[in-house]
Amino acid sequence: KSKEGCEEELPHFLSAVTTNETYFFRNEQLWQYLGGELIPAMVASRGPRAGALRFWSAASSSGEEAYTLAILLRETIPDVAKWSITIVASDISSRMLEKARTGVYNDYAVAKTSPALVKKYFEEQGSEYRLKDEARRMVRFQFHNLRDPFPNGKFDVVFLRNVLMYFDNAMKIRVLANITDALAPGGRLIVGDVDPIRTIAEL
Repeated sequence: KSKEGCEEELPHFLSAVTTNETYFFRNEQLWQYLGGELIPAMVASRGPRAGALRFWSAASSSGEEAYTLAILLRETIPDVAKWSITIVASDISSRMLEKARTGVYNDYAVAKTSPALVKKYFEEQGSEYRLKDEARRMVRFQFHNLRDPFPNGKFDVVFLRNVLMYFDNAMKIRVLANITDALAPGGRLIVGDVDPIRTIAEL
C-alpha cells in the first residue's frame, strides 16, 4: 500500500489499538496541582480584571479529562463566568468524539470524583451520569490527528497524557513540534507518567 494510503488508515488503526481507559480526576495529584497552584497563578498573572484562558486536551478520548478541567475551573475561579475560557478537546477517533459530546458516563468514570462534585455537576439517570450543561458547554470537541499542526493554537495549557508511548521517536518529535507551535509564550505542556520525554534526549 502507498504511504498516503497507510496514513489514511492510521486513524482507524489507532482507534482500534488504544485502550481509551480514562475517568474523571484521573491522577489526583495533577488536579491538586492545577487547582491549587497553576490555575490560581495564571489567574493572578492576568491582573485584577478577568481575561482569557485557553486549554487544549489533545487525544481527549471520551472527554473525561476535558470535562474534569471544566469542573475544576468552575471550582477554582470565583468569577469564572466573567472569563473568556476556551477548552478544546481533540481526538483521532470519531467514535470517541461522539461519545464525549453526549456527556454521559457510567459509575466507573465518576468513581474517583468526590460525591459532592458528582451531585453538583451530574444528573443521575439510572446507572448513568449525565454532565450538566454548565460544564459540558465549556468544552468544544473536534477531530485532529496529532501528526498535523493544530489550527488556532496559542494555548496556555496543553494536555498530552499517555499518548507519546504509542509513537516511534520520529513521530514523537513531530507531535511535540506541533504541540510546541500550539502553545502560547510561557504555556505549559502536561504529559503523562508513562510518557518518555525525560528519558529520550531528542525529546
